[in-house]
Amino acid sequence: MNTFIRVLFYILLFWLPYSPAVVETCVVLALILWILKRSILLRQKYLSGLLRNEGVLGYVTCFKPENSFLNKPILFFLIACFLSIFNSVIFFDSLHNFFTKTLEWFLVYFLVLEVFKTERQILIALGVILLTTFSTALDSLIQYFTFKDIFLGHLIEPQGRVTAAFKTPNGLGAYLILSLPLMMSAVWSFRRRRGVGVALSLCVVLVLASLVLTFSRGAWVGAAMGIIFMGLTIIWRKTKSVFFISSGILLTLILVGFFFFMTVQKRTYQSHLHRNTSQWRLDIWWDSLKMIKEKPLLGHGINTYMRVFQNYQRKFEGLHPYNPTYAHNCYLQLTAETGVIGLLGFLGILMTLFCKSFEKIKHILEKNANMMGLFLGMLSGIVAFLVHSFFDNNFYSLQLSVYLWVMIGMLGALGALLKDPGRGAV
Repeated sequence: MNTFIRVLFYILLFWLPYSPAVVETCVVLALILWILKRSILLRQKYLSGLLRNEGVLGYVTCFKPENSFLNKPILFFLIACFLSIFNSVIFFDSLHNFFTKTLEWFLVYFLVLEVFKTERQILIALGVILLTTFSTALDSLIQYFTFKDIFLGHLIEPQGRVTAAFKTPNGLGAYLILSLPLMMSAVWSFRRRRGVGVALSLCVVLVLASLVLTFSRGAWVGAAMGIIFMGLTIIWRKTKSVFFISSGILLTLILVGFFFFMTVQKRTYQSHLHRNTSQWRLDIWWDSLKMIKEKPLLGHGINTYMRVFQNYQRKFEGLHPYNPTYAHNCYLQLTAETGVIGLLGFLGILMTLFCKSFEKIKHILEKNANMMGLFLGMLSGIVAFLVHSFFDNNFYSLQLSVYLWVMIGMLGALGALLKDPGRGAV
């Protein structure tokens, strides 16, 4: 059964940039298979008499998620989200959103954690990620020169910003920066296989070019922070590969600067547009703070931001008049909907994730340096994505949110494998 669920995740990762419907279908089918698997386990325990003295708790534990260091922080966050529903002016919409969207994040995480148990399984998934990232970056470059992407026929943005198969340039940027550090770390992990290393290096250059052509400043900042995080972590760990990887990071930053200055002249005429867009976002953030002040603890309820925000917005005309909109800052929107308690719960998840990850980097590196390199690449991609989320709506995109939690699940699965290399598939 685990094999079928893994195949669904391979399909999900391959189609993720191109079809939200495929992503949603794969998640639903994976859940159905998981329920079926756990139901079979329940039946086996029942027939063998193992549940005879355990009562209701014994039946419930058959459907308990995989154990991980994030279980308690996730539970706290979910409780905060559930309580916020009772503050909602659209109670049933918030309740529906809790079960269909919020729980989906962690469903994906726990499924990945449960079915990816071996190095081979994880490497196949990461290979699919790198292949799809390459094809998406290539598609965006084709779109830049032909004004149309080859997979879905999306036209290039009027300002010359590439989107590939995504709806917006920022969406493409978020996808690329979650994959870029992983691709960079793969160059080092497979450096002894010359053909693979060279191919991956060319892919990195291609992804960087695509990232620059999104003209997504938030994605640029996120990518820079992810790369800097990777470099500082390597230096902190004082590995023998500091010089090699630091040189690669420096080269990457030089390439980013080169692509930036090659394209900046084309965007000079749009500087006024940038200023207007920045001011528009600042206005939204300021008005979002009014929402938070109104209900600071539990917020206005999940999935209420667009509707409730209209009561707090200022009158604004011009380039971006206010329509129902996202906050363009995931953390502000999360706080507006679930309150300070919800925000603290989410930050608790992130803090636990990074603390535990640093423990693994510190103590397990010597056991499998190549796989630990991939581990650090995934962690750095998550950093880049979370930084970009301060400027955009990544948590509220089906494709991007699922991708984030797949990556966090892979990080947890790889961390568990590095801690216990002898474990096999369940």
